[in-house]
Amino acid sequence: MKKILLLLFILLALCLALISCDCEHSFASANCQAPKTCTSCGATEGEIGTHLWENSTCESLGSCKICGVTEERDLGHQWSSQVCTLNKICRVCQKTEKGRDHSWDTKECLKTPTCQECGAVGNEISHNWIEASCIYPKHCRGCGEILGEALGHDWIVSTCKEPKECGRCGQSTTEDLPHQWTFMGCDAERICTVCENGEGFTYGHRWSKATCTSPRECENCDESRGSALGHDYELVLKIEPICEDGKEVYSCKRCKGRTAYSGDKAQYGYHICNTDGLCIQCNKQFDLEEIVLDSVLLTKEHSVNYCGLFKSENTSVNIYKPITYEDVGMPVIDIGGSLPTAKGYVNTVNFTYESDGLSFDCIAEIKVQGASSAGKPKKNFNIKLFKEDGSKNKVKLVDSWGKENKYCMKANYIDYSQARNVVSAKIFGEIVRSRNDELADTPNGGAIDGFPILVYNNGVYQGLYTMNIPKDKWMFDMHDSDEKNQAIFMTETWNQAVSFREISTSGFVLEYASNEDSLVDNSTQWAYDSIRDLIEFVYKNDGEDFKNGIHQYADIDKCIDSMIYTFFICADDNTSKNILWVTLDGKVWFSSMYDMDGTWGMRWNGNIEFNENTHPISALIDGKGLAPERNHSNLNLLWERIYVNYFDRVCQRYYELRQEILTYENISQTFEAFFDAIPDVVREAEKKKWTGVPTQNINHLNQILTFAEKRLEVMDKILLTD
Repeated sequence: MKKILLLLFILLALCLALISCDCEHSFASANCQAPKTCTSCGATEGEIGTHLWENSTCESLGSCKICGVTEERDLGHQWSSQVCTLNKICRVCQKTEKGRDHSWDTKECLKTPTCQECGAVGNEISHNWIEASCIYPKHCRGCGEILGEALGHDWIVSTCKEPKECGRCGQSTTEDLPHQWTFMGCDAERICTVCENGEGFTYGHRWSKATCTSPRECENCDESRGSALGHDYELVLKIEPICEDGKEVYSCKRCKGRTAYSGDKAQYGYHICNTDGLCIQCNKQFDLEEIVLDSVLLTKEHSVNYCGLFKSENTSVNIYKPITYEDVGMPVIDIGGSLPTAKGYVNTVNFTYESDGLSFDCIAEIKVQGASSAGKPKKNFNIKLFKEDGSKNKVKLVDSWGKENKYCMKANYIDYSQARNVVSAKIFGEIVRSRNDELADTPNGGAIDGFPILVYNNGVYQGLYTMNIPKDKWMFDMHDSDEKNQAIFMTETWNQAVSFREISTSGFVLEYASNEDSLVDNSTQWAYDSIRDLIEFVYKNDGEDFKNGIHQYADIDKCIDSMIYTFFICADDNTSKNILWVTLDGKVWFSSMYDMDGTWGMRWNGNIEFNENTHPISALIDGKGLAPERNHSNLNLLWERIYVNYFDRVCQRYYELRQEILTYENISQTFEAFFDAIPDVVREAEKKKWTGVPTQNINHLNQILTFAEKRLEVMDKILLTD
């Protein structure tokens, strides 16, 4: 065995000797095509090497110097760290690129933005104004703030040949174009001066009856028939020459005309009576039931405060007498002192109130109330009543209101009828009380209430007002002594926050918080935090998430009532703005109605421009039928969520309200009662006192009731579903 192993070892040694090389190798370096290679014998060693790249840059591909193959990718830039608005630089090739824009934290007008990336502070964001046009006021494209009013069309009068056209915007009408008729005589054909067409029409004579002084006369032309009848006089009165001429007065039995007098001229020529009807000059006693108020005088006449001009069949001269509650059927107020003319000023004045069963004098603090209305010539005023010792003078003006010392005198400048705001609130109060919840015992279900009054300042007539419940805690029967967190916010502007489409409390004005007088810093912050929680929940949730959580933040039933009523009365200016947001426990909020003068077809500017199809409630989801300057984002997102997710509940509530409250009969009776409370002579005085009030010469009661009747039909088609 050992011999065999030895033989194998010898054979292996011979083989190795035969194959070994005695060359002293000189290896060339390995490259991308071959390993290290001996330049003499070609022997190799190791592995193939890497490519030898050349001409490679950050943006272009290089190639191998050995084999010529191209790189698969470029090197790419090595950028330095980037800061907003500064250029970035490649550390390899020094190339630069423009920096990125700041990421601002806000785009809201009049706010100063801060970059969320670098912390830089930008310039205050200015309004992006769009100039006023015929139909739109000047307004900001960004936040929707409004300045002034729309310019209105500058109509060029139409003729039967040319349509009416606006000289400013070029809009033309499609209304029937009138002929310009020329009267050619009762028996002649009339002729149009524009188109010269007569249409074969003749007027014919229109005869009046003969009178004491005139024969039968044609009302169209100068032709007459017969002769005058002549007077049939009788002695009716003999007057001593003090206030009236001391003469015998004869009156015609037929026409009641008076004859010429004989005797001395009267000393005064008019009577001045006290509130009992006794003339303080001649001691003549007039029956108060026989003298009739002919005019409310706009200035103090003959040293008589609250002066009215009265007429009587028993005298031919004027009677001047103080106007009382009995004369007009409404309270008469005189404010002694100076009225404030702008917001921010509080004046102390004397306050006199006279009505049926309630008369008092006291001290009052008075200030201008309202937002856009503060710029009107006839101001709204908030008043607080005090006793001479400085304590509150609480009086009960209406039994259901209780005793209070704070009230609002509303001018209702854009609404000549004076009815829309107060009567709309009365109907909404009925809606709220029909739920029979905690608001049933409040003065008017959390809405304002009011009644018409006449207002004087130092004896000079100021006009027709309504005395209203103010925007105050006692609207909702809130008390400072309550341990609950209670608050009232008013939305006084148009922006995304008040529409619940931005998580912010911008535009929410705090009217009351239960501990607002506390000396603790930020004592009302809880109210802002709570309303913001509601806004954030509505903004972030919809569908089942909304339905599962909304009851922690909002009272759905109360919100449904205000939502239905807002769209029913076409309160175009109240779909996000002019809403009272109220909490009675610091957590759950609901919407309530306020400032309802721009309703029932009237816009915020006092013009009747809307019809029954404007602002339907279905616009909450489709945006159709909105006023020209409104869009879907102006509508309240909470109401939109409620309308979509609780549609059956909305329809059921509307059906309930249609049984008694939202009926044509109830609406007409409520409005008619208010209109009947204001005498015609008072309305005529309002025209003379405030000549700039819009739509003075239309029948407002008829317009409101016609709108209501047609609006009910529109709402029924949407909400009275099977």
